[in-house]
Amino acid sequence: MSEGKSQSYGPLAVPDVKGAVDVMRQFQALKCDLLAGEDVVLISGKHHVKRSGWRKIALAFNISVSLVDVQREKTADGKYVVRVRARATAPNGRFSEEIAVCDSSEFERGRLEGTLHNIESKAATRAINRAVSDLVGGGEVSAEEVQSGAEQQKEALAKPPDKSGMAKFTWQVKSGESPIRVDSGPYGFLRNKVL
Repeated sequence: MSEGKSQSYGPLAVPDVKGAVDVMRQFQALKCDLLAGEDVVLISGKHHVKRSGWRKIALAFNISVSLVDVQREKTADGKYVVRVRARATAPNGRFSEEIAVCDSSEFERGRLEGTLHNIESKAATRAINRAVSDLVGGGEVSAEEVQSGAEQQKEALAKPPDKSGMAKFTWQVKSGESPIRVDSGPYGFLRNKVL
């Protein structure tokens, strides 16, 4: 840049806001249509997508997942800690890498033992769920992130939520645009339809 002259820089990329909103609406509709009761669990009053749900979403988007790194450690107090880094890759090459940790203390109250296999499996599940969620713009915490052993036992006995009780309401995005009906499903997802 020469002295005395100022340069003006525009945005790196001009986003397609309407297109992005449409894509996210389609994603919410996909989750509502794709996920079944066994793919979602109610924890502390909020619905969370389980491993099976994130795997269905990955399949629907043709996302491949892989474990990039697994670190195992035994702490001085005898606990096992496993750290996993997973990568989710979209067909266009875009990817997300996420990490997750699990330790043996998480299995103290549950039906599963805190074996190295179970600890590693849970950490891998969390990392993969995070990577898929981040890649598709889910921005959610998966069920495996918040479940404790006791909640897993309760969830195994719980009846899946009924999809029929969807609350319906309408709003208009902008003046002059078509109104959108939003069905807030039993999983807290929004399903949008142009009226």
